[in-house]
Amino acid sequence: MCVNARSDGSHSNRCGVPLGGLVDIEEEIARLRKNIEKAQKEAVRLQARLGDKNFLANAPAEIVEEGRSQLEEIKSRAQTMQDSLNRLQN
Repeated sequence: MCVNARSDGSHSNRCGVPLGGLVDIEEEIARLRKNIEKAQKEAVRLQARLGDKNFLANAPAEIVEEGRSQLEEIKSRAQTMQDSLNRLQN
């Protein structure tokens, strides 16, 4: 199923595949919730580490930058999973 227009009159090419019967929706919702929770815990851990003045003062710049990059990637992944979860629940 493809949609080529938005309600505001602009255009967007979006296609989707009906998942009914192919995927256990409740199982997928549970999997997404579990993975979102895991990503959030990982993000909290990294934020605490990156907020630690001693860590920032003593760690090599590459390690700090790697941590920041990991945090952004985790946040992005968690948001993507949250978006998927929202679509499945609606």
